[in-house]
Amino acid sequence: MKLIHYQQICLKISAFFLSIFSLVILATFYPTNLNESILEHDFNHLKNMIIILIITLVFYVFSWKSPGFLPLKNNLDEEKKQENNLSNDETILIEVENLNSDIIERNSNIQENVNIEENVNIEENSNIQENSNIEENSNIQENSVHQRYCRYCKVWQPYRTRHCNECGRCTLRGDHHCFWIGTCVGQKNHLFFLLFLIFGSIYAILMFHIIFTGFRSESSFDQWFYRNFLLIVFLLIDIFIIIWIVPLSFLHIFLASTNQTTWEMESRSKITYLQNFPSDFKPFSKGVIKNLWEFFIMTFKNIQWYPNQYVDMPIIQRDPTFFDRLIDNEYYSCF
Repeated sequence: MKLIHYQQICLKISAFFLSIFSLVILATFYPTNLNESILEHDFNHLKNMIIILIITLVFYVFSWKSPGFLPLKNNLDEEKKQENNLSNDETILIEVENLNSDIIERNSNIQENVNIEENVNIEENSNIQENSNIEENSNIQENSVHQRYCRYCKVWQPYRTRHCNECGRCTLRGDHHCFWIGTCVGQKNHLFFLLFLIFGSIYAILMFHIIFTGFRSESSFDQWFYRNFLLIVFLLIDIFIIIWIVPLSFLHIFLASTNQTTWEMESRSKITYLQNFPSDFKPFSKGVIKNLWEFFIMTFKNIQWYPNQYVDMPIIQRDPTFFDRLIDNEYYSCF
């Protein structure tokens, strides 16, 4: 709970910082020409103000969107149901065996042949039940081979689920923890995060244009520096934002088009369901168009992710030629 509380504080601080930065820019550059622009029917400044305010509001909306945490209660209920079903199956089998034994004892002196046939049928049915139970257990084991168990949340993680230490929860299709949003970027808000990056890039470029055109010429450098000092500070901040947010936007566009996450790309060798694949192989990719469609639809619909492609292990072809010296051999051997 403390971690979530801290994340909410960071969220409010980041949103407050962005709002103040926008308002300072607007208050610094627009009052001198805003009235004249309205009188002259030049609404470029007003249009820029509206765009900035819309982007700020969009940031607030994106910030409060849930990333899609893995529900804890549902998984616990499913495990309890499975345990109850197994216990009920065991009691039913015991009762059936007791009834069969009673029937056999009562009818053993009257119909021996019938009892023998019934015993054979019972054995065949029990063998069928055992085989079906073995098949079900094998199917369960096959489905849970690549699943990861979270010892913090005490749940089995579906494919692409990541535990966030900052949030203290497992996030479906977890990408990363974002400080500016104040929560994780996951299956339910990755689309909004990408839109925030795109709008943020437009916002930063627009700010660069506004600041750069706001410089005023003076006769001397000292007077120019003194008069444009705030512009220089804001311009440096904006350049830093552009350098950070524009490449990040292109990165997440690439991740969306290839159906990857930042966590899967950076920690591929540590993820159980990806570490055996080649580094350039993307098991969840279904083509650019379908990847982008799933990236959009996963925000509004629950999607269970499974690798749709598998690759065979490469065949190692060894050179059977041996040389006199050990150092000349490509593959070393003690024999």
